Amino acid sequence: MAHENARAGYSKLFTAQVLSLIAALCTLLMLIPVVGTIIGGLASGVLLIIGYIMTLVGLNQAGKDEELVKSAFTLAIIGLILGIVGPIVGSLVGVTWVASIVNLLNTIINLVITHHVLYGAINLNSALSDNATSTWKVILTVIILDIVVTIGLIITAILGGSTAGGVVAIVVIVLTLVDVVLDVISYIKYLVFLNTAKKEV
Repeated sequence: MAHENARAGYSKLFTAQVLSLIAALCTLLMLIPVVGTIIGGLASGVLLIIGYIMTLVGLNQAGKDEELVKSAFTLAIIGLILGIVGPIVGSLVGVTWVASIVNLLNTIINLVITHHVLYGAINLNSALSDNATSTWKVILTVIILDIVVTIGLIITAILGGSTAGGVVAIVVIVLTLVDVVLDVISYIKYLVFLNTAKKEV
């Protein structure tokens, strides 16, 4: 097999994406009072942690065959460190919107990681080019919307309870609902690509 490490790595990325999708669906259980909140929150959290670990392992393994994916692994580690250190720093300095800035940085990092996974697959097999490009366009749209929502949350936190803050908060709520729908579409599109890539890289 020409790219044994890459195929094994992309297979793990596929499994991680499946877990992320299930975790997103588990959040629907949180609509059920009390019990649903506990079960849905716990199930979602556990699946996301397992999925993230599998993503790191998959990136590391596939990165042995492809430099772009290797860079994606490094970025994933940086994102993990930011996710841990950011909230701690925010609580120490007493600035609540630090977490939102960390989320924004991680959103950008995840965008680059996704790009590297998609185009790393193209480097391994040029026949995946059209599939990767169309998937990238959908994911890019979702990520841009994620960034807009995160910026809106930062602005809302800064403006507080003012009228302008209230208007921004309403816009953020609407965009968040649209974002949730597009996130599901993005998950499925990326999942389909990874399912193909794990066989063809």
